[in-house]
Amino acid sequence: MNARLNPRLLLLALTLALLERSPAGGAEEPATVQLPPMIVSENTSDRPWRYVGTPQMEVLGRCDDGVLKDMVTRTYRLNELLGMLLPPALQHQTTHPRQVILVDAKSVPGLSREFLAQFGGLTYARPPATSNPSPAPGRPGQPGVVVDPSVPGTALPPLPGEARIQTIPSPVLYDLDRVATFAIAERSSIDLTAMCFTPEYVRLLLVGRTPELPAWYVAAWLRLYPACDFRDKAIHVAPLIWLNEAETRVLRDDPDAPRRVMPLVDLLGGWPSAADKAAVEHWTVQAELLLRWALLNPERRAALARYIGTAARAGDSEALFRECFGFGYADARDYLSDYLPTAVRKGVVFELAKPAKPPRLRPRDATPAEIGRIKGDWERLETAFVRKRYPEFVGPYLMLARQTITRAREVAPQDPGLLAVAGLLECDEGDHAAARPLLEAAVAGARCSPRVYVELAGLRLEDFTRSDDNEFQPLGPGQASFVLETLAPALEQQPALPATYALMAAVWARSATGVGPKEIALLDEALLRFPRHIPLLYFGAMVMAQHRSIDAALTLARTGRALPQPAAMQKRFDELTAVLTKAQADRAPRK
Repeated sequence: MNARLNPRLLLLALTLALLERSPAGGAEEPATVQLPPMIVSENTSDRPWRYVGTPQMEVLGRCDDGVLKDMVTRTYRLNELLGMLLPPALQHQTTHPRQVILVDAKSVPGLSREFLAQFGGLTYARPPATSNPSPAPGRPGQPGVVVDPSVPGTALPPLPGEARIQTIPSPVLYDLDRVATFAIAERSSIDLTAMCFTPEYVRLLLVGRTPELPAWYVAAWLRLYPACDFRDKAIHVAPLIWLNEAETRVLRDDPDAPRRVMPLVDLLGGWPSAADKAAVEHWTVQAELLLRWALLNPERRAALARYIGTAARAGDSEALFRECFGFGYADARDYLSDYLPTAVRKGVVFELAKPAKPPRLRPRDATPAEIGRIKGDWERLETAFVRKRYPEFVGPYLMLARQTITRAREVAPQDPGLLAVAGLLECDEGDHAAARPLLEAAVAGARCSPRVYVELAGLRLEDFTRSDDNEFQPLGPGQASFVLETLAPALEQQPALPATYALMAAVWARSATGVGPKEIALLDEALLRFPRHIPLLYFGAMVMAQHRSIDAALTLARTGRALPQPAAMQKRFDELTAVLTKAQADRAPRK
């Protein structure tokens, strides 16, 4: 296929891939602005920054060492408890540790004053109880903030009515390949057994996993998790609420009462129409019922793990269900119907048979590079979060992120992790010329996170494909190898990023040689993992047209064309589909 491809399209395609990131946050309301906390200066506490790390997480804290160790130990136990029911293999995995910033509650008033000062004239006020019927989770009575637009020089634009700014109490923010949390510690009131993962974090573990989990399984867990009480060595699960309190009461009082249990082929087949709220609720609660039933004993839990893992990788079917559980959909529906009266009357306790010994922890003073890397990366994620939701407020966050990173680089100019954070910040800001040398230096000094390699490979590929006339420009063997070698470390790490495979496909689409069965098999695997990733579908179609068949390419192009996307990308899919359709017609036997 002799396709003509604008080399600058790659930048658009990668931008689309990176925009899939969805930083976490609380619910938004029209007159309330919820912003992540900001540590404006190093004067909010007399304590030094302390550091403690394990292979799973690293914590930068300004609090007692005991609080640091307690928090890491409890997190270790929570992971162990959750893994008893949600196997790690079915969770979102990251090669690099989760990052946590932990701040002593005593420093919060000073921290808040500095935070508010960034936005001009602001005054504390307790919002009326009726002004926010669904507040973000936090300590009761936490003050809100009222904007005073009459103060000259305020950085905030006018908002309708009396707009309030509130800090999100314990936000979880995430990038393509990392997770970070900000938490406030109160030593006097810490109850380790009451500490648990937020629902948003559990949602990330589910929806961030690749290949993606079946929709019913994700929905079931999101409904089940709030009913889970994580103790020291056990999880106590409250009884099921079936549809509503009235129907639940009927089943509690009369186990033989009629109940609506849908066929499993409908439950496991995908999401119902969002417009039918009753159908969505019925589907969701029955998904939870199936999950509860499957978790009841170790044998079923093992069968469920096999079933979900295989369904995510190769697709669902009744044959697979029967292979894992030993019976088909009809019998399973009967078992669920029989279990339902018990589920609404009785809770369940899952106990750890033999709790593992937590890691030995030795907190120490954090180095300037660690402070700059962890705090700077958190502020980078905050900047992305605020830009997406409230772009008019992003200025102070971006300024603070640059200050933190610059200050640390003055002390540790060659630290690879710090260079990587600095480079990613410039990528987020669209300054690729500034990002390139930072990313080059980072990967030369240490193994970096997957996104660093994806960004750098994209910049290198863009250099090779840039031309004045915007025509398709093939890559030489050395150029193709150079870009693919840049991506190799990303392939060896978790999470697997769709942008990694999209870039590889873009290279193969431009390569006259070097694409064989091994590369096509890798592309097949990527398309199975990320069946709706627009750049991967686009470049994958080009590769298939050259190295497999026009029919396979046309299937991918039509799939991509049907997905929601910007007009420029839609136009490219239209052009590609037209070229492939003509090629298919030209190859058809003439009658």
